[in-house]
Parts: sequence; C-alpha cells; structure tokens
Amino acid sequence: MEQIIQWTLYSHILAGFVALFVAPIAMITQKGCKQHRFWGKVYFYGMAVVTVTAIGISIYKPIPFLVMVAVFSFYTIVSAYRILYLKKLHK
Repeated sequence: MEQIIQWTLYSHILAGFVALFVAPIAMITQKGCKQHRFWGKVYFYGMAVVTVTAIGISIYKPIPFLVMVAVFSFYTIVSAYRILYLKKLHK
C-alpha cells in the first residue's frame, strides 16, 4: 500500500509541474488559436490529475486541508471549462 501512495505522490508532483509550466504558455499564446486551446487542455488535464491524486493521498493520510485545496482548485478549472462550453451553446 505504501508503494501505491508513493507512486500517487510522484504522479501528483509530475502533474503539478506540468500544470505549473504549461499555464504561462497558454496565457501568452493568442487567445482562441489552436496552440492556446491545446495548452489550455494540457493544463486542465494536469490539474485534474493533481486533484484526483490529492484526494487519494488525503484519504490515505487524513489531511482535510489538502482535500479543500484540491476541490477548490478543481472547481475553478471546471467552472472556466463550463463557461467556454456554454459560450458556444447557442450555435
């Protein structure tokens, strides 16, 4: 079990680094172009992995603060994704 938590922690760290370094790329590319959308999706999925792994780690080691940070971080990226989806709904 300890090895599973160790690998979960490694994936959490890797996904966090991916999201951290991809976010500025998505921010500096022109809004609406293919590169912006691609790097935005990479950021979204990186943060999704961070959220899932954080919840998994906090279940094994009871850390309520980690759960709250994970849920609120995921809420922000899901709400942004939903806003973009609803923006195109009328078409």
